[in-house]
Amino acid sequence: MKRNLLKGEKIKLRQETIYETKLDNSPIGVALAEIKESEEHIHKKTKEWYFVIKGSGYLYLNKKKMLLKENDFVFIPPKSKHFVKKIGKENLRVLAITLPSWNKKDHYFL
Repeated sequence: MKRNLLKGEKIKLRQETIYETKLDNSPIGVALAEIKESEEHIHKKTKEWYFVIKGSGYLYLNKKKMLLKENDFVFIPPKSKHFVKKIGKENLRVLAITLPSWNKKDHYFL
């Protein structure tokens, strides 16, 4: 199955745009995120993995600041407070993999 991530469902948040791609018969979600600065939030059930495709920024995970740069891969456990802020002029582009597939009912802004 081939997908163009930029043709997924476009979710526009304050300072980020997410392209959510639904995978047929799969519990996994895949999204491409263009981030200036995301809002702090948690997921009660969802596990997330971020892979940085382009740019750099900071991931704030449970109040710990972590530098993210191209080709970095990080796991965000459920119930973890987190947000991302880009560094530099270009937006941070992140491939986000979620289990289960992302659902706005499990996305709680803080």
